[in-house]
Amino acid sequence: MSELNRGYTSVATRPKLCPCPRTCSPIFNSMVADTRIRDQEADMSQGYSGECVGRMSEAVEFIYGGSPHKNDLNRCVFTPLKGIIRFQECTGDIWSSIIVLTEVLSKLQPIECCECGESSRLSAHFHQLIPPEHFRPNMTPEEFNNAPRKIYCSECAVRLGLLKPWFKNFGKSGLAKYTQEAH
Repeated sequence: MSELNRGYTSVATRPKLCPCPRTCSPIFNSMVADTRIRDQEADMSQGYSGECVGRMSEAVEFIYGGSPHKNDLNRCVFTPLKGIIRFQECTGDIWSSIIVLTEVLSKLQPIECCECGESSRLSAHFHQLIPPEHFRPNMTPEEFNNAPRKIYCSECAVRLGLLKPWFKNFGKSGLAKYTQEAH
């Protein structure tokens, strides 16, 4: 999947319904990957939704409870039910959201490495991979796609030889660091 299709671009595409086109520079737009929104004149009333995060051209600074606070990011949620909701945030707010949502996801959809039992989405990356007993070199694409999968943390997957680290990609997100090849 190309960088553009995943929404992770150095300059993200501005959503068509952007509420602040002159005062925000998009960083990430989750709707870029949805061709129904990107390539057509779709609107939220058709059930499409997504998020966009951008840097504000001018930060909002205020004092609350005696503590100074500076928001320099817009996080816009596009939803058919409530329309567009714009949050003014900072990186600390984004980190807080990541932690809260990751913990909620851990409660609603628990995940556990089949080898070591690791279950924290905050401290480990998980991969759904073909286990060693079903993996063989030179699998056809169809065999590879239809093979059974198990959940492994990155550490166990590399230790077992299921994933090969791509050292040139360290520092990039998710699976860009690893590969499980069928050939």
